[in-house]
Amino acid sequence: MHINPMRKELCTGCCACATRCPRQCIAMHADEEGFLYPVTNEEKCVKCGVCESLCPVFNKPSISIDPFNAVAFACVNKNQNVRLKSSSGGIFSLIAERVLASGGVVFGVAFDENFHVEHRYAETRENAMAFRQSKYVQSWIGDVYRQVEIFLKQRRLVLFCGTPCQTAGLHAYLGGTHDLLLTQDLICHGVSSPRVWESYLAMHKRRAASVIKDVHFRNKSRGWRQISVKITFESGKEYCRTYSTDLFMRGFLAGLYLRPSCYACAFKTIHRQTDFTLADFWGVQHLCPELDDNKGTSLVFVNTLKGIDLFRSIMDDMLAMPVDTVNSARFNPSMEHSAALPKDRGIFFDRFREEGIAAVKGFCKITLLRKIKTFFRDFFRRVYFMFHSGLPEK
Repeated sequence: MHINPMRKELCTGCCACATRCPRQCIAMHADEEGFLYPVTNEEKCVKCGVCESLCPVFNKPSISIDPFNAVAFACVNKNQNVRLKSSSGGIFSLIAERVLASGGVVFGVAFDENFHVEHRYAETRENAMAFRQSKYVQSWIGDVYRQVEIFLKQRRLVLFCGTPCQTAGLHAYLGGTHDLLLTQDLICHGVSSPRVWESYLAMHKRRAASVIKDVHFRNKSRGWRQISVKITFESGKEYCRTYSTDLFMRGFLAGLYLRPSCYACAFKTIHRQTDFTLADFWGVQHLCPELDDNKGTSLVFVNTLKGIDLFRSIMDDMLAMPVDTVNSARFNPSMEHSAALPKDRGIFFDRFREEGIAAVKGFCKITLLRKIKTFFRDFFRRVYFMFHSGLPEK
């Protein structure tokens, strides 16, 4: 059994092939960067071709564009407490709660007890709230596609949330869409190496001499535009750094350790296979300043008639304004464009094997000029939003 390195730039790690294999002769194995790839047991394989026929990269589905395809909205949840605990405007929570209220099931991404990132399902609002906020690491899918299939056969409404390649993997596994399945993807910059993430966690546990209690990638204590990574420890210590000063986020935003397929993503398009596409609404201050108060605004693309029906059912619980689809996507270039492949990515991983997460410092240096610019930018933003805040509370 082996991983063919020539295929890495094509494989998204969606797990559809391993989950659907009729002989169960495909397993997902981590490479030296921590990314999972399918490995075939040649002794068990009967060359049936199922894996190749359903791979969403090689067999991209045609997307029917109905009259409501890619209608875009700027949205915020009226419940400010939920909104502040969410990555952007808190719209995922409204969608999930509506599905759960109908007796449905929600699949999303959460941390396990060791802060590894995994997909799981929730049947209660309390459990589904673990899916809030972004986790910038590739999640472990495991048996989730099979679990989705079981719930659908039980005639239960299912909401599946994931990256575009993961939702494509689910559709491939199921053989298409389903009347009781709702899918939600996101505008994705890419997914980080789980091995780099583990090194980052280990560094913080070492420095704090304590066990990690909680991790938030999207802490808004300094405002939505100055989002911070916040880690709390059982000892009571806290770590909180903005993206420009946090080691992991600096490397992530520079694209230093994304999955190889993320640099040539097969699913970058406005026209999505999912019912909803959610994102931070960067550029909201230009297109919809009424909903811009530095507490987080969601950009929501509603892609299907099914999505429109659910979206209408939650409109009383949010403030929503239609925005131009093309212009809103322009401020979110990751909707249509892959991250650039850093020329020194290979050199980084060579150093990472010796230095761990500290290797990021040599590739994402912060110059004095950048520090000064960042200071004044953040200062003027805070002053601006002190005088331009006023969305209704609940």
